[in-house]
Formats: sequence, C-alpha cells, structure tokens
Amino acid sequence: MFIKKFIRWAIISYQKNQFKNKAVLGNNIIFNRKSKIINTKRKNIIISNNVLMFGLLQSKNDGVIKIGSNTSIRTGCKIFCAKEIKIGTNVIFADNVIISDTNHHPTHPDDRKKMIQSGWSTELWSWKYGTSKAISIGNNVWLGQYSRVTKGVKIGENSIVASNAVVTKDVPPNSIAAGNPAKIVKTNIQEETRRF
Repeated sequence: MFIKKFIRWAIISYQKNQFKNKAVLGNNIIFNRKSKIINTKRKNIIISNNVLMFGLLQSKNDGVIKIGSNTSIRTGCKIFCAKEIKIGTNVIFADNVIISDTNHHPTHPDDRKKMIQSGWSTELWSWKYGTSKAISIGNNVWLGQYSRVTKGVKIGENSIVASNAVVTKDVPPNSIAAGNPAKIVKTNIQEETRRF
C-alpha cells in the first residue's frame, strides 16, 4: 500500500515539475504522459486546484487560458488560445473536445497564399493574423466527446454540449446543445429528476 502511494506521488510530482515553468499551477493537478502545454508564457495559463489535465493547452500571442478548480480535461482534448478562454469550476471535458478562440489563420485567400509561401515557421503562422474572440465556459458545464467550441462562444452554467456538437453560438444556462451547428434541444435541465 505504501509503495503504491509513494509511486503515485512520485509520478504526479515529476509530471507537475515538467509544467511548472509553462503555467501557473494550483494544488493537486494530475497530468499524464499525453499532457502538453506548448508555445506559451507561464503567466498566460492558469490552472486552479484539483484539476485533471490530460489534454493539450496551447497559447500564442499572449492568449490567456484560465481553468477553474475541480475540472476534468480528458485525453485528446485540445485548447487553442490567441485571446482568452475562461473555464469555470466543476467542468467536465469528455475525450477529444476541441476549444479554439481563433481560426488560426487569415481568411483572405491572398493572405493565406503569402502565409504558405513564407515557409513553415514564419511569423505569418503565429495566429495573430487570424480572427480571435474570447470564449467563456461557465461552472458545472459538461462537454461531450468530440464536441467543438468555436471563437466568441459563451456557454452558461450547468449546460451540456452533446457529443459531436459544434458550438458556434452562445448556449444559455441550464440547457443542452446538440448538432452541427449546435442548436438548443432542451432547457431548464435543473428541473430534471435527480438520480442520486
């Protein structure tokens, strides 16, 4: 029993040390071997207490990612930020969720042509020429497997985004959004019968 606890503590400590220079970290954050934090200044990613972070966090151009406490970000999730992404407390990300507050590149065809002709790692690839708008995900939100949240979206507290949904517009509190593009399919879910 002691050996298992010691090994778990050692693994968590090692993983946390890998990311302490890449993000402001709270207490009791669990990473795994697939966790990644890339292209960021430490101050631009803030992870609160009791967070499971098995996905990818990427910040460019001083984009700020704030993750609230008791949040679970599962394997395959990707969060791309060029402006601001705020994630509340008690949020559940199922596997392979993608959140992006930017379209990463300019939309004008001539700008994209110049970007591709500039080489693969020039400043034109830095996301600063794409359109970016802040994303806000409220407390106690559940994002289903393979769902996607696009730039400028606000998801209200207690809401659910169904699997494979692509959210392009705001989701009010206590609602379920489903489909591509996502539409509100249920409201007032706080009035549902409790299961436990």
